Amino acid sequence: MSMEVDKSIDEMTSPMDSLEHEGEEVFGEEVGTNKVSHDCPTATGKRKGSTAWFHFRKGNKDKNGKTEVFCKYCGATYKYCVDNGTSAMLKHLNRCNKYPRNIDKKQKLFIPLRTQKLSKENTDTGSANVLSTWEFDQERCRQMLVRMLVVDEQPFSLVERVGFRDFISQLQPLFNPISRFTVVRDCMKLYHAERISLKTFFRNLKSRVALTTDTWSSIQNLNYLCLTAHFISDDWRLHKRIINFVVMSSHKGKDIGKMIEKCIYEWGIEKNVSTITVDNASSNDVAIKFLKAKFLKDKLLILDGEALHMRCTAHILNLIVRDGLHEVRDSITRIRNVVRYVRGSPMRAKSFQACIESARITYKGSVCLDVSTRWNSTYLMLDTALKLRKAFERLEEDDPFISAELEEEIPKNEDWENARVLVIFLKKFYDSTNKMSGTLYITSNDYFDEIAGLYKTLKQAENASDARVRAMGVKMKEKFDKYYGSFDKVNMMVLIAVILDPRKKMKYVRYCYKLIYDDDEIVNERCDYVRTYLERLFNFFEKSCGSTSSGQLSIDAGCSLNLDSYEVGRKDEVGFTTDFDVTFDGDKAFEYFMNEEKKVAEGNLSEIEKYLQAPREEGRNLDILMWWNTAGQKYKIISLMARDILAIPVTTVASESTFSTSGRVLDSYRSSLTPRVVEALICTQDWLRVVNKPVNVEECIETAEKFELAMDDTHSELTGK
Repeated sequence: MSMEVDKSIDEMTSPMDSLEHEGEEVFGEEVGTNKVSHDCPTATGKRKGSTAWFHFRKGNKDKNGKTEVFCKYCGATYKYCVDNGTSAMLKHLNRCNKYPRNIDKKQKLFIPLRTQKLSKENTDTGSANVLSTWEFDQERCRQMLVRMLVVDEQPFSLVERVGFRDFISQLQPLFNPISRFTVVRDCMKLYHAERISLKTFFRNLKSRVALTTDTWSSIQNLNYLCLTAHFISDDWRLHKRIINFVVMSSHKGKDIGKMIEKCIYEWGIEKNVSTITVDNASSNDVAIKFLKAKFLKDKLLILDGEALHMRCTAHILNLIVRDGLHEVRDSITRIRNVVRYVRGSPMRAKSFQACIESARITYKGSVCLDVSTRWNSTYLMLDTALKLRKAFERLEEDDPFISAELEEEIPKNEDWENARVLVIFLKKFYDSTNKMSGTLYITSNDYFDEIAGLYKTLKQAENASDARVRAMGVKMKEKFDKYYGSFDKVNMMVLIAVILDPRKKMKYVRYCYKLIYDDDEIVNERCDYVRTYLERLFNFFEKSCGSTSSGQLSIDAGCSLNLDSYEVGRKDEVGFTTDFDVTFDGDKAFEYFMNEEKKVAEGNLSEIEKYLQAPREEGRNLDILMWWNTAGQKYKIISLMARDILAIPVTTVASESTFSTSGRVLDSYRSSLTPRVVEALICTQDWLRVVNKPVNVEECIETAEKFELAMDDTHSELTGK
């Protein structure tokens, strides 16, 4: 029931207690510890409206000039005039029983909560409604707000925007709005909490950690170093965590080495580092030498750090292919120029689209311009341009300006033919690069397969009948031999990873070597070297875990015959003295006998020999990690090797891809973020994401086209056209 109150506003001067929150902002106004500034001057000198008008609506004026106002929650009526202010209305809010902030915040509700459903592989399979009790929690809401801003890469100022605050006030009136400064503090708290949790995880982790690192220059003209950890957890799942994103003083090798050393010791993983994957820059060679010298003093590395340095395969393939592209650079330049012309303006793009339709080309993709330093982008540009070749030729006929602007740089038939041959030749390199650049699955076991296949492709290219392919093959083969021509240039861990694949083992290593070399003597020499390294590695892991000799089989306690429990000459339960065991268990004795026979049959076979002689598994889709999780009981030492070696990445893509996120976080609107906050945002986002999914550009384009079609349909419905 509404109440009419016609009292003097001057009698009510005390603001409501529920709106007094020190340091917080309520509906855009700063709230102090003692009072609310109801009317404050703005930049134009005008007074800002009172917060009371968020909760009251105006009615009609009476004959005395006072306006009737109504509480939006309980309907209570007050008389308002400009001279007296809004104190009475604010006083009412403090005792209004229906005002959301006065409702008991501890009261629990029984409501359906939407929860995320995850499969065993931690992939999102949708959501489900679960009935549960719920109560409002301001702190929990703040935590989830910060998580949303970090994961979705939203600016901190979002919480102060009018639209966001209006949405939150309708969604949950009990939530007290916070400022961007409060969000920054909450973000740093979340980062430190997650960091402590991850450090605890690393402290208890039994496997070794493989690192990848790369550097990046931001829009702030600061050099950042990204350090990413790759490891297989105790439940045999592959993980990737960005552990540092820090500012570097320079790109000098020693400075890079010192920064990586500092990060490693801060995380307490100095005893667990297996390899460090870097690109082929000379400064990285200096950094690895520095780290190797530091860690060797404490004997923390596998086999004295022989395999510490892992060169990025994607970077090496980039150097190899670029040498080949140099042979047809003129043809590539002409096609690049015509692509750049089409993308030069919206009108040109529209004209080119008309040419595509006229030529009746069914390909739905659009032309893309390459990055000259990234050969894979050049491959995609040429591949797309070839599919749209007829449209380019029609554009040359219909557009009178293209000849004037490009002059002699328009692609000729010879250029298109060169591009066709190049795309066919580079398809194998493009597929291999994509396969070895994965971060969500193990790649080290496929490394040798791909390198052997590429080597065979280059050997065939050297003897090709086509002069263009032959010229490219010779140049690329020279660069290939520079990096993969001898044992001292190949990290042996990737060869061991092939052996640790239960589908391949040592026989597959020999097969791949036969693809590379025609001389059986060389093949045998290389295989013997790999086998010797495998045994050295096994001995290292065996010594590290303090295991007994692998040639001795332990007998399960339930199958052993415990002769020590029987004493000859002891008295039985009725007092007779016996010289034999009256409780002899024949079943246990038989099992003991069979185990002894098994030991004799196997002789002194080591665990390595047992693994290599066991039948190889079948199936390309075999889950290798889960296989080792099961086989760990049988091959205890080798399973430890597999857990450490299969986690090693063969590219630095995991660290390089972080720079894409960094570019979005540090855009032109957020370039004032401090390096400490940038590291917190980058690392926390990586730690909070349950599922890391690679970006599929084609899928994004297809989605955008669907949105565009939906917008066209909506426009047609509204306009009737």
